[in-house]
Amino acid sequence: MNGEGMYIDPASLQNLKVNFARFRAEVLRSAAEGLRDYGMRIVAKAKELLKANGSVATGLLRNSGRTVSQPDGTVDAGFYANYAEYVEYGRKAGGMPPVDSIYEWVRKKGKRKNSALKAAAVFTGKSEESLARDAAWAIAKSIKEHGTQPHPFLKPAYEQYRNSIDEFMQRKVNKTVESFTPKK
Repeated sequence: MNGEGMYIDPASLQNLKVNFARFRAEVLRSAAEGLRDYGMRIVAKAKELLKANGSVATGLLRNSGRTVSQPDGTVDAGFYANYAEYVEYGRKAGGMPPVDSIYEWVRKKGKRKNSALKAAAVFTGKSEESLARDAAWAIAKSIKEHGTQPHPFLKPAYEQYRNSIDEFMQRKVNKTVESFTPKK
């Protein structure tokens, strides 16, 4: 600094800009990594709850759980089977649910040893497939008339981790800040 003011070297200013950009990118990368980690924890816990709820039959819902990183740095953690929301929140009486999804569930349940479906096939002389389709139709009709009860699995999993996410993210970002070394 001389008597006429402060002098900033253009190369140093450019280096400062590059380091700020690198720092920002590292913090955002670290935060996204932390969100993915917590998203995976939430999905894993929700899968445990699905099993505990007795909501696993075909595995379709359970296997649809995943985390999806978004371009803005956020992470979606959820279940992407078309009926996931109905398991979580229940379904009000009204429109007919898709019979095909229910058929897959009935068919899977019917493959179990000593299932009622096998016994009914022997008793009636109808094929198990025909009986499974009939049962799926009857279940769908009952859901249309009476709805279903909720079996929450994702929200309780989120609630279990909700309070520790901020703390974890803060530690993750602090670690990134402390380990950041600017280029000279």
